[in-house]
Amino acid sequence: MRRFSFTYVRIFLTFLFFLCPLAAKSYPHVWYYAIGDDLKKNDFDWQSRFQENVTICFTGGKVEKDGKITWIEIPASRLNSGIAKGVWWIPLFTFSSKTAGIHLLKSENRRKAFLENLLGFLKKYPKYSGIHLDLEGLPPSSADDFRILLEEFLPAFRKENKKLTIALFPQIGFSHEPSGFHSEISRINSVDEVVLMSYDLHSPKTKPGPVTGLSWTKENLTFLLKSYSPAQIWLGIPLYGYSWKTNRKKPDIITRNSSTRKMTEFGRKQDGIHVLENGSEISSLIVDETDWTILVREFGIRGLAYWRLGF
Repeated sequence: MRRFSFTYVRIFLTFLFFLCPLAAKSYPHVWYYAIGDDLKKNDFDWQSRFQENVTICFTGGKVEKDGKITWIEIPASRLNSGIAKGVWWIPLFTFSSKTAGIHLLKSENRRKAFLENLLGFLKKYPKYSGIHLDLEGLPPSSADDFRILLEEFLPAFRKENKKLTIALFPQIGFSHEPSGFHSEISRINSVDEVVLMSYDLHSPKTKPGPVTGLSWTKENLTFLLKSYSPAQIWLGIPLYGYSWKTNRKKPDIITRNSSTRKMTEFGRKQDGIHVLENGSEISSLIVDETDWTILVREFGIRGLAYWRLGF
């Protein structure tokens, strides 16, 4: 009897030996923003992005002032192919206009209609993991109304076992006009997950300078961690940058695809981003995310979120 037991113990341990390398294989959590219409195209290698622990958040959802919503259809074959590899699909919704957002947020009935429409949408498309609200451009005076909406939405989403996620503006060292609208929801734990939009530190609306920076991001992560757990926070970084040329008021948009070689060769790395300054231009671009990956590990947050695929 003892010999029988030892034999099976050896078999079991041998099985674990071969199983462990497979069990240990894991992928980092990554969030990709994508343009919804791009998902209908075949000129991008989507399969290379489809793997375990990847979230793909795609644009195309609109919200009107009465709470009605519109959206785009993505190919079922692409959706199912991603799910088979472990991808989480989350559609993004945004207000159709600033006026629509202000009117909806102020009305309890319109907020209720919006919620019912989103829940109905998720019942129609049960393979989606949740909803991402990218609500921007509203005045700081609407901040409390936004908080109320999320407090109404979160219990309903959790009841349906769906994620409620939002894009969040930095609250430190950023323009008050866009960040003020998110001031209330940055200070309370109001959703399942947030994407800290750590970009546009300098933009067409500011003087020339880097599009983002590690030190600025650290400040904002430290602030956000007072309200949200590390597992709830995604760090959003740009795959684009800006290039100001002499005698031109507005900068050009540069991307990882278009300008990595130039920025690597002629720029210098500072604060996590390559910056090129000479007599004719001021440009900035993240050409690799090594420092940002280290930052994610340092803070123990969920992962990197990239704006966006195609850049």
